Amino acid sequence: MKNRRMLMALACSLVFAACAGENGTNGVDGVNGVDGTNTSTQTTVLAEGDKNCPNGGIKIDVLSDGIIQEDQTQYICHGSTGAQGETGPQGGQGETGAADADDVCANNIKPEIELTITPSDGNQLIYEGKVYSLTVSANKAGLDYQFVAPLMEIAVAEAEIEKDGKYVTEYAVTTEEGAKSGTIIATDGCQTAVSEWNMGAVVGSVEIAGVKIPAGSFNSSVPDAVNPVSVDAFVMAKTETTVEQFKACVDAGACTAENYRTPSTNLFCNYNRGESWLNHPMNCVNWYGANEYCAWIGGRLPTEDEWRYAATHNGTKALETTYPWGNDAPTHCVHATYNDYVSDSHNNACDGTTVIPYNNYVGTAPVGTYSAGNSPLGLQDMAGNVWELTSSVWHAVSIYYVIKGGSWDNYASGLPVSYRSNLSPGKMNDVVGFRCVADVE
Repeated sequence: MKNRRMLMALACSLVFAACAGENGTNGVDGVNGVDGTNTSTQTTVLAEGDKNCPNGGIKIDVLSDGIIQEDQTQYICHGSTGAQGETGPQGGQGETGAADADDVCANNIKPEIELTITPSDGNQLIYEGKVYSLTVSANKAGLDYQFVAPLMEIAVAEAEIEKDGKYVTEYAVTTEEGAKSGTIIATDGCQTAVSEWNMGAVVGSVEIAGVKIPAGSFNSSVPDAVNPVSVDAFVMAKTETTVEQFKACVDAGACTAENYRTPSTNLFCNYNRGESWLNHPMNCVNWYGANEYCAWIGGRLPTEDEWRYAATHNGTKALETTYPWGNDAPTHCVHATYNDYVSDSHNNACDGTTVIPYNNYVGTAPVGTYSAGNSPLGLQDMAGNVWELTSSVWHAVSIYYVIKGGSWDNYASGLPVSYRSNLSPGKMNDVVGFRCVADVE
C-alpha cells in the first residue's frame, strides 16, 4: 500500500448555462480532469483575463516534494455570462409582455463549505494507513462533492443529514505514507466552492506507528519450550511507548494515576519531566498501567515468544542472531544506550554534555536514537533504553512477569534477544517500560 499512489480524479466537463432572465447569470464553472498522483495540493485564485480562465476562476496544482507538476495542473474556470432574456409577446391590450422567467441558475446562492478533519478512532496502532473522519458542512443540500486527494482514499461514511441549519456529510479518509493535503470541490450545478485541508494541522491524537510481523515458527528461548513454536501474525509498535503517548491516555482518563510514578530523588522517571522528555520511553509504569494503555489503543502486551520472534524477524523468518541487528557485539551509543560502567556515572552521556540530573544517572534516550540497533524490520530499541514488559509469566507458579531487552542501567549482557528477566506486576521501575502489539484480523 505504501507504494501505491492514488488520486481521486475529477470528471472532465465544461458546461455553460444560458439563463433566460432579463439579466443572465454566470454559467456553471468548468472542471478540467487531471491525471497522475502526488503528495500535496495548492490552490490559486485567478483574476479575469487569465489566459486559461478569461472570466477568472481557481487553479489547482499538485506537488511532488514541493515541486509543481505542471502536466497535472487543473483549472476551475468561471463560466460566461448567460444570454439576455427575450422580450415577451404583446398582450391583448397592446402592452409589452413580461420577460421570460429565469432558469435555476438565476439568483443562485453560491455554495459555501466548512471542513473538519479528525482521527476517527483516536489513538491506534497502525501499520498501513491512518483513518480520519472528514466532516463537510454546507449551506445548502444536495451539493456534488469531488476530491483531489493525493495518497488518500475517500469514501462516504455517513449520508448527508441536516444539523443546526447546515447540511453535513462525513467521509472516511485513509492516508498513505507521505499524504499532506487534499482539496474538495463542491458544486450545485451553477457555482462552485473549493476548500483545502492540511494533514499537518490535524491534532487530537498520537499516532502509534507499527510493524507487521508475519506468521511463522521459530525456536523459542523460553525454558522447556517444545520447539519449533508457532506464532500468528501481529503488529508490534515500532518504538517503546513514549511519555507523550502515555500522557494522552492519562488525559483521556484511561490510564490511572496509581499505576505510574513521576520523578523523585530515587527514581529516574520520565513522566512530568518537561517537554524535552515527551519522546523518551515511558518508564516507572507497572504491568497494570501498561495493560491499561495497550487496551486503550486496541492492543495488548506481547508474549515473550512474540517479542523474541519480532526482535530478529526479517520479513521471511526470525533469524538466529544474538542481537536485533545481528551478531556484532554492541557498541555503547551506537547500537543502544546501556550501562557501559566505564566511570562512576553508571551510564555515560553519549554527547559528553548531558547534565546528570539524579544521583549521577543519565537515564533513557529518546526512542529510536540509535538506528544501528534496529531490527531487520525496523523495530527500534529492542535492545537497551528500557526493559519491556510482556504478558508471559516467569514460570507456571510465579506472580512475576517476563521483561525483555535490557535497559540504560544494565550491562551489555542483558541485551541479547534470548536474555530474560522478571518484574512483579505492581512494581514501578525507572529501567522498565513497554511496547504494545495488536492482533491482525
